[in-house]
Parts: sequence; structure tokens; C-alpha cells
Amino acid sequence: MDENKNEARSVREEMSREQTYWKRNFLWSVLLIVAVLVFSLFRGSGLSVAPSASELMLTLHDGTAVVIPYEQITEAELLEQPEFGTMLEGKDDLRGKSGSWEHPEWGTYTLCVYRSSDKVVRLVAGERIYTVSLASAADTEQLYGIILEKSPAG
Repeated sequence: MDENKNEARSVREEMSREQTYWKRNFLWSVLLIVAVLVFSLFRGSGLSVAPSASELMLTLHDGTAVVIPYEQITEAELLEQPEFGTMLEGKDDLRGKSGSWEHPEWGTYTLCVYRSSDKVVRLVAGERIYTVSLASAADTEQLYGIILEKSPAG
């Protein structure tokens, strides 16, 4: 009789350990999935706009680098909350938008803007049109001033 009780207790303990094991693994699996989702949503998307002494460097979401020498910029216009048109190829995510876009008035152009700025700079350099912004409206206004100072558009 004691042997049956010990065996039953042993089975219950084994089942309890097994339930704890599966609960722990389930919890770790959920945490891993949440971590991957958070990382994918908030990781650097690769989007950047970087002014330098002689050129404006854009990096689109897909890693494409675009260099625009200031001397080639013939037009620059600061716009507030413009309509960007239709994305032809590129990315539109929580951080920003970039790629090739189509606008009814501007035609096909390259977009590289942050969502956190409601101001953008539209540039014409050679035969190409670009619309860019920095992370804030104030920084975008400063970028516009730099472009006007260093380019023929000013």
C-alpha cells in the first residue's frame, strides 16, 4: 500500500515538474517573440540624411546611398506637411519614408524623410528631384539654410 502511495506521489511530482518545465519554456518563447518584434519595430531602419561640408548624403531604408553635391542643387524649397504622392518602390515605416515616389506635380523623385518632422526640403539637382528632412522641423529648417548657403539655389 505504501508502495502505491509512493508511486502515485512520484508520478504527481514528475507531472508537476513537467508542467513547470512547459510553463517556463512557454514564457521564454513568448518573451523571445516579443523581443524580436520590438527589435524589428524600433531598430535603426537605415534611413539617414547627413549634410557635410560639400554634399548631402542620403541613405535610404534599403541601404542605397545617394550623394548630392551642393554645387548641383539649383532649386531648394522648404515645405510644411506636403503630400508625398505614391510610393513606387521603397519603404514607409514607423521611423520614416524613403525610396522612389511619384508626385502629380514633381513627377518621379527620391524621398528620404523622417515622420518626426512636419517640414521637408524639396531639392532639384541636375535632372533629379529629392525631398528630404532631418529628425525634427527645426533641424530641417537648419538644413534648408545650409543648402541655400552652399548651393546655387541660394
